[in-house]
Amino acid sequence: MLLPLAGGMLDYAGTALVSRDWRRALRPALLASPLLLVCLLPTPFNRSFAEASGWVQLALVYAETGDGAGAVRAFEMAEGSDPAALTPELLAAAASFLERRGDLEAASVLRAARDGLAASRIK
Repeated sequence: MLLPLAGGMLDYAGTALVSRDWRRALRPALLASPLLLVCLLPTPFNRSFAEASGWVQLALVYAETGDGAGAVRAFEMAEGSDPAALTPELLAAAASFLERRGDLEAASVLRAARDGLAASRIK
């Protein structure tokens, strides 16, 4: 959306500069300055959640390929970067993975965490 506007501004300003009409050349710059400021504002993007989502996806890939140690490490990295990224579905998948590995105690802890997280999000 801003590129056509910038192109129009450059064309308008270029025409004004060629004709040496300084007042007309200044107008596009004044009109574009608020847009430029908006473009320079920092984006409201939660980088830690995006990083946690990446670790979650990696943990799921490791789990599907049978790399248990890699899945556990990636899951721990996801939890460490942003605990809010842990969804009830992810905790259920991690618990199922641990059950398949034979770690029933850790799986029951994750299932309890999943139930608590799901209940807290319903409220």
